[in-house]
Amino acid sequence: MKKKIDLPQVSEVVLPEVFTLRPGVYILILLIILLAAAIFFITIFPGILKGGRYVTFEAPLAESGITINDTYLGGSTHQYFIESGSHTITYSKAGIAYAEKRIEVDHPIFLTKFIHRTMTVSAPELTLSQSEADAIIRFTLHEIADASAILDWDLVNRYAPLYQNLATDLAALRYSDAEAATLLALSYITTREMYEDALVG
Repeated sequence: MKKKIDLPQVSEVVLPEVFTLRPGVYILILLIILLAAAIFFITIFPGILKGGRYVTFEAPLAESGITINDTYLGGSTHQYFIESGSHTITYSKAGIAYAEKRIEVDHPIFLTKFIHRTMTVSAPELTLSQSEADAIIRFTLHEIADASAILDWDLVNRYAPLYQNLATDLAALRYSDAEAATLLALSYITTREMYEDALVG
C-alpha cells in the first residue's frame, strides 16, 4: 500500500486584471486588434495611398499617341496606370491631335495591391478635315516606305503590322482615295513579312 503524500498548502495564483478584464479576454482583444490592423494594411491601405486604375485606350486610328493632361503617355496599344480623378485625354497621330476626351477615374481601395482594377476608354469620334486625313495617310505610307528599306527583320528590327495599320486608318477615316493609297502601299513590299502583313491587312 502506497503511503499518502501530503502536499504543502500554497496560495492561489491570481493574474492581474486590466480594466476589469481577465487576461484571456484582453489578450484575445489585443489579437483581434492586431489581426484587423494587419488586414487593413494589406488589403486597404495601399489603395488609399495609390488610387486609380489600369486604363486601356481604344483608338479609331492605329498606333495613336495618348496624352493625358498635357503629358505624353505612349501608344494606344498599351495599358497605363491612371490616378484617380478627372483627366483630359488627347489622341494624336502624325503630329495631329485628332480627338480629345474627358474621363473620370474612380478610386478603388480594396485589394489593389493584388488585383489590378482595369478600365477601358472607348474610342472618340473622328472629325478631321480632308487635309488632316491626307497627312495621316501620308505618314502611314512613309512608315511603309521606310520599312521597305529593311530587308532582314530580327529581334533588333521588329516588324510592325504596317499594312494592317493602313487598312484600319483608311476605314476609320472613310478615306476617299483609299484604293490609290492601298496600291501605292503595295508597291513597297520587299520582304516576306510585309507580304504576309499585306495579305492580312
